[in-house]
Amino acid sequence: MDQNTNKSKKQNTDYRILFVLLFGMVGIGTWYYVKQREKIDVKPEGSKNGVQRHGLTYKRIDTTVDVDFRKNTPLTIVEKGLLAELKLCDATGKSESLLPCSEKAFDFIQIHTKNGIQDCFLLVENARGFVDQDSKWARRRILIYERGKDKKLICVNRFKAHLTEVREREGIAYKDLLLRFRDRKGVIYYCLFEWINGKYTFKRCEELYQEGKTENNRIEKGFVRLDKIDSISNLVKEVLEDEQYMF
Repeated sequence: MDQNTNKSKKQNTDYRILFVLLFGMVGIGTWYYVKQREKIDVKPEGSKNGVQRHGLTYKRIDTTVDVDFRKNTPLTIVEKGLLAELKLCDATGKSESLLPCSEKAFDFIQIHTKNGIQDCFLLVENARGFVDQDSKWARRRILIYERGKDKKLICVNRFKAHLTEVREREGIAYKDLLLRFRDRKGVIYYCLFEWINGKYTFKRCEELYQEGKTENNRIEKGFVRLDKIDSISNLVKEVLEDEQYMF
């Protein structure tokens, strides 16, 4: 009798162990399947299949380009030479109107997939050099330079904005730019610019943020719907032009 009881207990224990092992295998299999689906559904930046952004596909996207002047690396010899050529800064430290020739005031971003910054570049200027008495916020300047046929640098674009993304398309030499603007009413716009006919041209507005008091005291935000993006972008472009945030 005792032998049968012990045998029955041993079988029950074996069944429990087998059940736990099977359950664990199913769980691990499910987890692995989900992770594999994530790899398929969410294309990592720089993957072979490209990067999806709001209905468009890019070869590569750099989201680390928003400059922090407090942590910026020292300017290179080439960058210092370009600033000296443009005469945009003060190398003596005595000027009251010019920013110092320093990484605390300027940063260079490469915008061409092949050419170096000697021939074309994006220059970010620190907002502290541009005090706007009519605005609550200091605005950075983004300047786009390209070397002309006479080998002189020409400023082809000026923006009052922050650079948030640089996007690279397959077969296109100049990278696309995603810029963040803030108007006088506290509305924030994320706008895409593409290189067309020798300069960056407004393409569309992808995101809108509205500052205001909510139940969590946070900024309301949202992506612009693809079926509304043309009409919204036209309105945003008018605002940016009227307030002279791009010129």
